[in-house]
Amino acid sequence: MLILLTGIAGSVGAVLRYLTDKFISDKIYGEFPLGTFIINASGSFLLGLIVGLGSAHHLSSFYSTVLGTGFCGAFTTFSTYMYETYNLIMSKSYLQATLNLLGTTAICITFAAVGLYLK
Repeated sequence: MLILLTGIAGSVGAVLRYLTDKFISDKIYGEFPLGTFIINASGSFLLGLIVGLGSAHHLSSFYSTVLGTGFCGAFTTFSTYMYETYNLIMSKSYLQATLNLLGTTAICITFAAVGLYLK
């Protein structure tokens, strides 16, 4: 049951990631990959919140596996983040690439910590 629910949550996360990125990309034009940035930041916050709540309320690892590994794992995207950074470097957009690397890292760590803190 755990594997099935984790897979379903992952499917939902992947579809939501696609739709969120498409929505943002359709509304905001520019070189910076804002969709992926927002997805990874919000996913980091949500994962921090899930882990924090699970720890504070002594919840079974079932919930963190389904929601954290399944949903958040598919919703957030390290590979796309790296691919988009690579594309920025290849197009000689060094400032955008640096902002994406450092900004995403800093924001995701911060948002995950805030999520943990809100438990």
